[in-house]
Amino acid sequence: MWRSVRTKLAAILLVVALAATALVSLFVFQRQQDAIIEDRRDRLAAIATVQQARVEAWVASSAEGLALIASRTRLRNLLDDHQEPDTAELERRIMANDMDAILADASRASRNVVAVHVLDRSGEVVASTDDRAGDDLSAEPYVAGALPGSPALSHVGRRGEELVGVHGAVVERDGEALGWAVVEQRWAPVLDVLIDSTGLGATGEAILARPAASPGGVISLGPLLGDDEAALEPMPVEARPDLPVVDAVDGETRNAIDATDYRDRPVVAATRPIAGTDWGLVVKQDRSEILASTDDLRNNLLLATGAMVIIAVAAALLLAEPLTRHITDLTAVARRVTRGDRSARAEVTTHDEIGELAAAFNLMTDELVNHEAELETRKTQLESFLYVSSHDLKTPLRSISSFSQLLRLDYGPGLDERGGYYLDHIEQGASATITVIDDLLSYVRVDHNDHEMTVVDLTAAATAARELLSSTINETGAEVTIDDLGHVEGNLPLLRQLFQNLLGNALKFRRPDAPPIVAVSRAERYGSGNDGPVRGGHQVGFVVADNGIGVPEEYRARVFSPFERLHSKDEVPGTGLGLAVCERIVTLHHGTIEFVDSPLGGAAVLVRLAGRPGRP
Repeated sequence: MWRSVRTKLAAILLVVALAATALVSLFVFQRQQDAIIEDRRDRLAAIATVQQARVEAWVASSAEGLALIASRTRLRNLLDDHQEPDTAELERRIMANDMDAILADASRASRNVVAVHVLDRSGEVVASTDDRAGDDLSAEPYVAGALPGSPALSHVGRRGEELVGVHGAVVERDGEALGWAVVEQRWAPVLDVLIDSTGLGATGEAILARPAASPGGVISLGPLLGDDEAALEPMPVEARPDLPVVDAVDGETRNAIDATDYRDRPVVAATRPIAGTDWGLVVKQDRSEILASTDDLRNNLLLATGAMVIIAVAAALLLAEPLTRHITDLTAVARRVTRGDRSARAEVTTHDEIGELAAAFNLMTDELVNHEAELETRKTQLESFLYVSSHDLKTPLRSISSFSQLLRLDYGPGLDERGGYYLDHIEQGASATITVIDDLLSYVRVDHNDHEMTVVDLTAAATAARELLSSTINETGAEVTIDDLGHVEGNLPLLRQLFQNLLGNALKFRRPDAPPIVAVSRAERYGSGNDGPVRGGHQVGFVVADNGIGVPEEYRARVFSPFERLHSKDEVPGTGLGLAVCERIVTLHHGTIEFVDSPLGGAAVLVRLAGRPGRP
């Protein structure tokens, strides 16, 4: 799959397109997210500022109304006289009624007032719009938090089932504290501020809180998201000083906080302190909801990426088509040239690198044809030279041999032992030289003759070679077995000569104490036959093994060289060209030949040839 230029080019363009699209998409997506977050931070800061102002206005209004009540001269005089020891009880009641009237008049000035009380120095109510006269309100938790000496003069408490805001102020005259004025106001206006989610989405909320009695604790002064009963309940903020609500209660004004809220969810928040109180305000929204608007952008970017992938693949295929077409055409021409069609030429249709490649290929083919013609001429000349030379060399040798035989016939009886010895060496030398010349011619003919290639049955070729050696086999008492060897594309005479040389060597290099055993078999025990430098995807391997004297491992590569001998001519006759001819024949058939360990204890020659596909 990946060997195709079109596939590679498509993959390259696809990777480039994906990388570019991913980088651009990531940049656009990140910029859009940053812009949305920044805009939301500004909006939350603005909302926090507005809500802070509304709560502070409520606190300021309450404090202002209370201050007006506490500063009334008539109220101060009545409270002072009411606490004089010598004041009669009747007079105290009259004074209390007068103070009740003052408080009732003051409460009518604000529709949010629930009750107004005046307490003496002991905390006992001396006047009230709520019939609380005589009660000790300093013991009420929701009131005690607003009295002087408490953490805050503005307090939130629960009066029965109702949340109220309680404010306290000292009633004094000439620097002397006479008692307290306490106003209970409805908490609803502040709750309206807290539950106003305008601009905060589904997950946004405003939280108003104050410090708890325990260090680090925070008390919510209103409902929380999903919990309408959270007012005056501790919030889960222990040991978490980094929460926005803790910053708010600590009096910090912060904008654009990226933090985690009390629910452990990432939020964007703004914090504000409430002036005149120990309260803190947090306005926040879940980060996931803020970024939800980028989902459409993400989907659009994914669609754009998919479109870019399709465009890249289409562009790669369009760009690769002419390129691969020219390469395919050039490959087809190259195969024709390889198969022997030297007239095939590539068509030059462009002036780019592909056109230059086609022109260079044609030039190379022309050079190849010229070199082949020159080689053919030299081959013909060499063959003529070899034949003439061999004829010229063998003619005097035959004459020497002939005259030596005549000399033996005519003068043999008169020659002494030394003369006969000389004649024997002359005849043997002439015969050996003629054999060497014939073997050299055979060696050269392997390369210099045109050999017709057909489908060859190796078993039949080996059997024919055995028949040619039948006399030697009978003389030595040899046992030669041949298995089914398969088929190859080759030249029958050369392959028959290959088997003849290999079988001949197996018979020649035999042990003197045992008859030869030669086995020709497939090469499965030496591997699948699909390894090695044999050309083609299918191979046929066979082994010629014997029980002879063998070849030492250090000499196994050398014996395929011409005239390379391991034994003297007196020990084993021969010219040293038999295995060299075998190596030439195997090379001509695009195969390999080597010595391997013999299963019979002698020598074994492993041959691998390019097999015939579809034939066993």
